Amino acid sequence: FDKLKQDEIVKIRKNSSPSKSEIQRYKLWLEQGYISPYTGQVIMLSELFTTKYQIEHIFPQSRLFDDSFNNKIICESEVNKLKDNQTAYEFIAAHGGETVELGKNKTVRVYTLDAYEKHIKSYFSKNRTKRDNLLSPDVPESFINRQMNDSRYISKVVKNLLSRIVREKEEQEATSKRIISVTGAITSKMKQDWGLNDVWNDIITPRFKRLNELTQSTDFGDINPNTNKFLPTVPDSIAKGFSKKRIDHRHHALDALVIACITRNHINYLNNLNAQDSEEKTVKQELRNKLCYKNKVDDQGNYQWVFHKPFDDFTQRSKTMLLSTVASFKQNTRVINKAKNKYQKWEKDDKGQLKKVWVSQTKGDHWAIRKSLHKATVYGEIEININGKKIIASSGRVKLSDKFTEKQLNSIADTGIQKILTRHVQNYIDEKGMPQYNLAFSVEGIEALNENIVQLNGGKFHQPIYSVRVYEKGNRFAVGTNGNKSKKMVEADKGTNLFFAVYWNEKKQKREFETIPLIEVIAHQKMEAHLPKNQRTEVPINKEKGEFLFCLSPNDLVYVPTEEEIENPTEFTKNNLPNNYIERIYKMVSTTQNKLECVLSSYSAPIVNNEMGSNNKNQNMMDGKTQIKELCWKLEVNRVGKIKKIITGMNT
Repeated sequence: FDKLKQDEIVKIRKNSSPSKSEIQRYKLWLEQGYISPYTGQVIMLSELFTTKYQIEHIFPQSRLFDDSFNNKIICESEVNKLKDNQTAYEFIAAHGGETVELGKNKTVRVYTLDAYEKHIKSYFSKNRTKRDNLLSPDVPESFINRQMNDSRYISKVVKNLLSRIVREKEEQEATSKRIISVTGAITSKMKQDWGLNDVWNDIITPRFKRLNELTQSTDFGDINPNTNKFLPTVPDSIAKGFSKKRIDHRHHALDALVIACITRNHINYLNNLNAQDSEEKTVKQELRNKLCYKNKVDDQGNYQWVFHKPFDDFTQRSKTMLLSTVASFKQNTRVINKAKNKYQKWEKDDKGQLKKVWVSQTKGDHWAIRKSLHKATVYGEIEININGKKIIASSGRVKLSDKFTEKQLNSIADTGIQKILTRHVQNYIDEKGMPQYNLAFSVEGIEALNENIVQLNGGKFHQPIYSVRVYEKGNRFAVGTNGNKSKKMVEADKGTNLFFAVYWNEKKQKREFETIPLIEVIAHQKMEAHLPKNQRTEVPINKEKGEFLFCLSPNDLVYVPTEEEIENPTEFTKNNLPNNYIERIYKMVSTTQNKLECVLSSYSAPIVNNEMGSNNKNQNMMDGKTQIKELCWKLEVNRVGKIKKIITGMNT
């Protein structure tokens, strides 16, 4: 260890009161054999308690609330960020072999799947539970059973709370007679008898037919010869755990509809189906005759009892309403607000005795930023010469690897090194004349590069090359304005592009667009904070782009009008919506470099990876031709999905 690391370790050892989190980190570190399970890299004790490493959940808490020790490991912070909402095994299967930037010109490579399995079986052989968790492709059933028990307890508490609202005066029971509990088995039975399963299949069929067209197959459904209707299915490779119900947000409306139409008689009848007592059998028969009818299933007279529908055209009306149901989404675009800081100070009480009290901070201009300002990596600023013009750009070092790209090669700041690598790549041309960068900068390729570097440099000596300095224009901004902060460049963090502005350029007779960086939005909102709310704008207005129409943020809904509606926008109102309007409503997902990426508003989960496009989002409509941003109108929707306002923008 160098002197600095020795001092840090001494400081750790002298800490007489470590926190609970620090103790847990240390125990995990010991159990892992001082190694990150996802990369195999050694975790130095001197860095264990820094922000370089994080406690990571093997099964993400968003998918399974398990905060136990056996669901945790220590790994690199950047690796944890890349893992995101995946299980450990899913992460390795998807990202095995990838190189992850750690900052300060350091990188780490994620284990391949084979190496990962071998490492986990070796290091966690004495802890079978954690070993199984790390190697499990799915969430184990035991966890699901525990969640079911938690759900039952939560349901009981909710029933008691709701009973206080609807209980009548004479009622003494803990659960009011107006509260009816419905199980999944009951709702499934009602959906089947009331024809709602067929309705749901009809609603989701377009997505399955589209996948059949894309794959030129019938893997995602075909005509059922018994019903002569299309039956959605999925290939065996993804069938495990797949649910047709969960792929569309409207399943919540379907469940709500069924529950609203179920009565206590339905529940009593289903609960008494297996009754043995004579009195219970009598009750069952009376309810059956009241609620059900005989439905013949074959020519021999065999029949089954089927529930009557709530009313005659219930199935068709249910389909009509579900097809017109708009999902609403909660917004999370707050980026800045006044900070309400408090601090403790000694003050005398009524008796003159000193007492510590909390006091609100009143001096100074304090603001709270609610989003990540930038990534942790800091870049330098350089002046480069491009086509005879001097340009200021940000730069950072990139390690040569099989992930190195042509774009990075063309962005190397040192033209001498750029020429050497360009000549090197010419030795790795495939049969079609295309350079193979993955081979040129593989481990073997880099060795060949440095063995022949004198020849590649025109006979002149050159130091071995393992990393290069690359530049980038326009996508980074300064950390600050004071001191050397103006020379330190940073990049916007993932998920912080929250605003997409749409303008109408009268001169060009077309729309203009702008993805507004978070740093500009923060400065703008702070500057306008003193104005009344009706005079503020969420984003700075760029008048050079044209007339401002509207601004979109993630989870906003837009409608893509037809040619007829564009010509007569006043005809399209919330009270005069076309029959198929729901098929033209999209939800904004993200924006970058003036791109607007969306999914269908009803889209809840992908049937297959990249179903809607790269990363399951697309700039175009489902037809693959119409670009959403060029035509869309913004919709303002309330919490129950009712369209309150349609912002078409002028000149659309």
